[in-house]
Amino acid sequence: MEESNDFKKAVGMTLKLLSRSDKTILQIRQKLTEFDEKTVSNVIEYLKKKRFVDDERFAEQYYQSRKKKKWGSLKIRLSLKNLGILDEIIDCTMKDIDSYEREAALELLKKRKKTDNRDKNIRFLLSRGFSYESIMNILKDDSGNVTN
Repeated sequence: MEESNDFKKAVGMTLKLLSRSDKTILQIRQKLTEFDEKTVSNVIEYLKKKRFVDDERFAEQYYQSRKKKKWGSLKIRLSLKNLGILDEIIDCTMKDIDSYEREAALELLKKRKKTDNRDKNIRFLLSRGFSYESIMNILKDDSGNVTN
């Protein structure tokens, strides 16, 4: 691989970006718009070989940080998709989402001061990225009736 001035400049820019936080390949491509496609591809291959960029690692870290913030599966999935993460990587990363989602939604509802209004609770959980089906399952009591 010929190390042109553009390649060196692009690597330098990218390493400066990566020193602040991990980025996806898509984010790097978006930042390197001033360079031609061949240079950008060479930079990305170089960074992959050096393990400076790894979409699987990024997805796992992003997923764990959003779980701590009690985001729902839909919101996490959409965010990862918008960051350029492939569906296969998202599916692999989010394999434990079902057990997490019920627990997280219940915890969020317990922390809310106004838990008596069913419709507001549904809207609140929808805004946090939980699916309507999950919300309805969470709000059902042991007898199968939907609680307030």
